[in-house]
Amino acid sequence: MREVASLLLTTGSTRAVRTGVWKYMRPVYVERQAPCTAACPLSNAIPRAMQAAVEGDADSALAIFLETNPIPGVTGRVCYRPCEDLCNRGKFDDPLSIRAVERWAADLGRADPPSPAPATGRRVAVVGSGPAGLGATYRLLLLGHRVSLFEKEPSPGGLLRFGIPPYRLPREVLDRELERILVLGPELFTSVEVGKDIPLQDLVREFDAVVLAPGLGRARRLGLPGEEHPSVRHGLPFLREAARGEGRAPGREVVVVGGGNVALDCARAALRLGAEGVRVVSLEGPDEMPAHPEELEEAAREGVRFLHRRGPVRFVVEEGELVGVEVLRCARVFDPEGRFAPELVPGTEELLAADGVVVAIGQEGAAGTLLEELHLSPVGEIPADNHGLTPVRGVFACGDAARSGGTVTAALAAGARTALAVHSYLTGEPLKEPAREKVGFSNIRLHRFSHAARLPQPHLAREDALEGFAEVNLGLPPALLKEEASRCFSCGLCSRCDICLLSCPEVAISRKGGGYEIDQDHCKGCGICVEECPRWAMAMVPVA
Repeated sequence: MREVASLLLTTGSTRAVRTGVWKYMRPVYVERQAPCTAACPLSNAIPRAMQAAVEGDADSALAIFLETNPIPGVTGRVCYRPCEDLCNRGKFDDPLSIRAVERWAADLGRADPPSPAPATGRRVAVVGSGPAGLGATYRLLLLGHRVSLFEKEPSPGGLLRFGIPPYRLPREVLDRELERILVLGPELFTSVEVGKDIPLQDLVREFDAVVLAPGLGRARRLGLPGEEHPSVRHGLPFLREAARGEGRAPGREVVVVGGGNVALDCARAALRLGAEGVRVVSLEGPDEMPAHPEELEEAAREGVRFLHRRGPVRFVVEEGELVGVEVLRCARVFDPEGRFAPELVPGTEELLAADGVVVAIGQEGAAGTLLEELHLSPVGEIPADNHGLTPVRGVFACGDAARSGGTVTAALAAGARTALAVHSYLTGEPLKEPAREKVGFSNIRLHRFSHAARLPQPHLAREDALEGFAEVNLGLPPALLKEEASRCFSCGLCSRCDICLLSCPEVAISRKGGGYEIDQDHCKGCGICVEECPRWAMAMVPVA
C-alpha cells in the first residue's frame, strides 16, 4: 500500500474513486499512427477511410481522402502504393489493397473538399498544373489564399494529362478530379508559359508569393550517332502525341531504350498504335530496373519483350533507313561509390533489328529561363529545400523540377508541404510537423484476426487491351470492396469491435455515441481492456 501511495503522490492525483486508492492508472482511447499513413507521402488517414468502406460508405471514404489529397481518383490508379509496402497486414498474410479502395471511393463517392479557411487576402501564383502545382494550389486554397494557376499547355494536368497514357489514367477521370480543385476558385490561365509569354519577374512583383512547379518537360537524349533520324523518337514527346490522339506506331519492330516507367509506357503505347513487336533494352538486370514491378508485370502480360544489361552505342542507318540499334553488354550500371557510370564491354557488339526506336531514359528540367530571371544558375534543378524554400525571398519551388517529386503522389505531397511553407511566410504562423506514435506489427493482437488473402483485381484481356487505350486495370468490383476493406487491422484506431467492453471485469465500459465510455468511478485501472485491444487504440495514463 505504501508503494501505491507513493505512485499517487508522483502522479499528483487527489481524486477519490470508488475503486480504492490502488487505482493510479486509467484507460483511455487514443488514435495512433498506422504505418500505412506514415508511409503515405500525403499522410492519408487510411484506417478511417477503410472503416467507412467496411460500411459501404463511399461518400465518407472520399471525404476522408479529400482532407489530404485533391485527386484520389488519380492516385487510386497511378500511385505506386508505398502504403501497401508497410501495411502491417502484409506480415500476417497479404497487404491490404489500399489503392483499390481509394479508387472506389473516388469513383462512386460524392463529397466536397473541406471548407476553406477565412480569406487571408493574400495572392499566390502557381506555375505549372502538374501534380506538384495541383497539390500546392489545393492546399493554398484551403488555407484561404487566392491562387492564380499558370499552365503552358491548352489544358491543365501537366504530366497527368500528357505523360500518363489513358489506359492507366482515363482522361474523363482526370477531368473529373481537376474540376474538384477548380470549383474552389483558382484563376486558371492556360496556354501561358511563364518565362516566355509572361516574365517571371512580373509575377514576383504582382503576387505575395510565387510557387514554381514546372516539372521536367524535356526528354533526355543519348547523343549517339543516328539519334537525329526521324525513326528515332523520344519518350515524353511520343507519349504526348499518343495522349492527344496524334500518335503513330514508331515502326513495325520497335526497340525502346530505357528501364523506367516511362520506357514501359512507351512500349505499351507502341503496341496499341500498331507495332508488331516491342523490345525494351535496359542497362539494368531484371531485378534492378527502376520501373515499378507492377508496370513490368503488366508490360510482360501484354507481350513486351525485355533485353537486359545492354547499352546502345549507335543507331544504325543504311541508305537513309533505320535498320537497328547496336548495343554492347553492360558489366555494371553504378560505380563503387554508387554514381551512375555504366561500364560497357568492348567486343560484345550485337545488332538489334528495328525500324523504329523510342529513347526513354528520363527527363530534364526546362526551367533555365526561370532560373535566369531569378539570377540563379540556369543549369540543373531549381534549388529548394524540403519545404520548397528557394534562395529568392517569396519564391518557392516543388515537384520534379526541384527534385521533390519522382512519383505523382510524392509531387502532390511536395506541393502541399510547399503550400504550408508559403502560408507560414505570408502569415507568420510557424510550420507544424505533428508526430504520433506509430503502430508496429508487434502491437497488433493477432489472435483476434483470421487469415484472409488479398483479393485480385481484374484486368482487360490482352487482346482487348491492345485494341486501344481503354483502361486496363478494372479495379475491385464494388461488391468485393467491403470484403477487402474488412481485412484492415485498423491500426491505432478504434473500430468499435466491442472487445474492450466484453473484456472489462468490472463492466465499467459502455457504448455511447458510436464509441465507448469508461466509467472511471468504477474502473479499477487493471488495464485488461488496453491489453486486449486488437489494434493498440487504447493506453493507460496516470490518474489526474
